[in-house]
Amino acid sequence: MKKRLFLGAMLVAGATLASCSKEKPACQKVMYKIGETEITTYQWMTRTEAEAVFSKYNEVRIFEEKAADVECLLKNEDNK
Repeated sequence: MKKRLFLGAMLVAGATLASCSKEKPACQKVMYKIGETEITTYQWMTRTEAEAVFSKYNEVRIFEEKAADVECLLKNEDNK
């Protein structure tokens, strides 16, 4: 009985660890509003980080862009 309980606990722990995948940073296009002004910025971070950083603004929309880190920063310069 103890062996079955131990085996069951190990299977549950293994399934839990397998489902936890680490997010990788990517180019996030973030659009949000401050008052009536809409702002668009490109940030090299994970989606979770972007949601945490920009959650204080209104109408936040986050999209993953297919760009390398340098290209992501250059998009900010084009956006000015």
